[in-house]
Amino acid sequence: MVPTWAVCGVLAIAGVAAASEPMRIADVQALPRSEVAGKPVVIRGGVVTWIKMPDRSRLTIQDGDRGMWITTTKPWPKSPAVWRGSEETLATLAVGDELEIEGILDPGGFAPKLLAFDLRVVGRREIPAALPVDDDRFFTGADECCRVDVTGVVQGVNSDEGHWLLLLERGTRRFEARIPQAGHPDPDVSLVDARVRLVGSAIAAFNARGELLYPRVVVMDAADVQVVESPPCPPFEARFVPLADIATFSPEPVGAHRLRTRGTVNYVFSGGFYLQAGPAGIRVETADGTPVAVNDQVEVAGFLDRRGHAAGLHHARVRVVGRGTADEPFAIAPADVARLFNDARQGGTAATPGDYDGCLVTFAARLADVERTPSGGRFLLAADGVDADVMARMDQPTFAQLETIRPGSRVQVTGLLQIEAETPSAVWSELAVTHFMVGLRSAADVRVLQAASWWTPRRLTALAATLAAVFAGSLAWVALLRRQVKAQAARILHEMQSRRDAVVEFQATLRERSRLAANLHDTVLQTLAGVLLQLDLCRRSVSAPASHDAGEQLDVARRMLRHAAVDLRGSVWALRTQPQAGRSFSESLAAVVHHFAGPAGTPGADRVQLRIEGEPFELPKFVAGNLLLVVQEAIRNACHHAEAARVDVAVRFDSAEKSVTVTVHDDGPGFVVATAAGPEQGHFGLQGMRERIANLGGRFEIASASGAGTTITARVAVGAHDSELDADADALRPTGAAGAL
Repeated sequence: MVPTWAVCGVLAIAGVAAASEPMRIADVQALPRSEVAGKPVVIRGGVVTWIKMPDRSRLTIQDGDRGMWITTTKPWPKSPAVWRGSEETLATLAVGDELEIEGILDPGGFAPKLLAFDLRVVGRREIPAALPVDDDRFFTGADECCRVDVTGVVQGVNSDEGHWLLLLERGTRRFEARIPQAGHPDPDVSLVDARVRLVGSAIAAFNARGELLYPRVVVMDAADVQVVESPPCPPFEARFVPLADIATFSPEPVGAHRLRTRGTVNYVFSGGFYLQAGPAGIRVETADGTPVAVNDQVEVAGFLDRRGHAAGLHHARVRVVGRGTADEPFAIAPADVARLFNDARQGGTAATPGDYDGCLVTFAARLADVERTPSGGRFLLAADGVDADVMARMDQPTFAQLETIRPGSRVQVTGLLQIEAETPSAVWSELAVTHFMVGLRSAADVRVLQAASWWTPRRLTALAATLAAVFAGSLAWVALLRRQVKAQAARILHEMQSRRDAVVEFQATLRERSRLAANLHDTVLQTLAGVLLQLDLCRRSVSAPASHDAGEQLDVARRMLRHAAVDLRGSVWALRTQPQAGRSFSESLAAVVHHFAGPAGTPGADRVQLRIEGEPFELPKFVAGNLLLVVQEAIRNACHHAEAARVDVAVRFDSAEKSVTVTVHDDGPGFVVATAAGPEQGHFGLQGMRERIANLGGRFEIASASGAGTTITARVAVGAHDSELDADADALRPTGAAGAL
């Protein structure tokens, strides 16, 4: 729903005319509330009866027996200003002016009101005569914004922006009046306890639900306030009533004037205190702020207050008449007080000797809970035999001393007893106690009879929650550990399978290479040897000079065959070479390097160099074998394909990490690794080296560039289960495969 003030602001800014036909106040009040909000109107015929001075922001108008509230400023702080009329007209406005007002209707908090855009004075009229108060209309708000003539006894006075705000009682009903301060310089003497006659506009004080709380009369002129009956006597000469007899039956009406009583102060709060005499106690709200202390003997003169279920005094004058000793509190449990209360309401009698409301009592109870409040704190007490809640209230200093008492402790509580009672219907006999409130005066009012066990329900709950959390965490940890173990087992299984595959592949390769080597040795090499022998015989058989050319050709053939035999023998050696011939990895690697370097003293004998770093340790045979094959392939590529002048082989043993790193570097022309020939082009050397190292779970790297040589690096770590794999490999090793050509 769009707020009324928003509609008002839009219409005011747009300059929309309020309405085509003027309306009377009675017409507006006859509208359903749903049609009032935001309705633009022109109201004619109302006469000004009251103006809020000095800002003239509000006024009341009356037309016959109907009145209405007019606002000339924005109604809420966040709403836009709606007034756009003449400030001069507003400044000269006076009571008795007849107006025509343009504006927007607002439902208001109680009765409809008008948010004025503009107003015009259309004449002068006699102010409507004040209506004699009809209590039924006045106390229900039916005379809203009408001039009324009402009398009442003034029971209190407060200052309000240059005015006096009076609290009055008419019969047993209360209302307020706002009057000018002129003519009443000392209202406490001239007005309080006096019966006065007021003429002014009746307006409603209401709550947030739009319900009337009490009427208020706003008086424009000091002459409209008349004292018709002066205070009957000074405050402390008022009729004396014993404390226990206040508000009880009397054949003479008490009326609205002061009464006087006496007792002992047993509890002090901000703005008043409790007064006790025997088993009777009442609440006293003071008017002058006279300081009193607990155990003071005082005399009070105040007005009867019937707003609660028990009577009290308000706007009371106080004087201390003596200092007494603390009366012993009544030793009575809340259950016994509730029984007295219930017996009285069910039997239609007064509780005997009293209901102890407003008296000091002491009783034992169990502390159920401790609660901090903005003003201090309170204890929730579990008292035996009573269904109503029992709470002890205390200020901040007292609570600071008592909040360490653990719930579950049994305590002796001493304090002011206050009874809260409600009735679900209008039948008095159904009035029931809803809860007891005990006002503590100091920390001494609570004594621990039996301290609570350390194992309170809260701590047990916390322990159970902690154990549940630990159990849940343990289950989660076990599940996580089980998953990690499963993952670790899978990783180890994969690693072992990979290494086992490497062993099987290595042994299968050795068997195949040995078979091929044997075949080459027994076939090709033997054939070539036979050809070479035949060529030698042919040369010796040729003796004719004419065969000189043939001899040269035969020499060439012989040289070619010898070269082929050397190459083929090298290939056979490469196929038959094994690291497992009773030698260590370092010794086997030295043999491979020696083979490619050639005998000492021959050209290129220092072409391939070997360097070993770190402390050598024994390698599993399949690891050493795969590394030798990789090194052998790398040196072969450097010598035969790159035609390198120098090849450096470096081996670094890392005993701490149980790893071996082999590096083969040549000074050949190099190549672009990304475009190097691979299996698709029929070249399997580099791919084979990568796969061997990958099967061992190692790292293989190639670094090369045109004109910068080539570096091949292979790093392999010895696995925890490699010794078992090595033992399995012995069973697969081919018979007679050891040795070299």
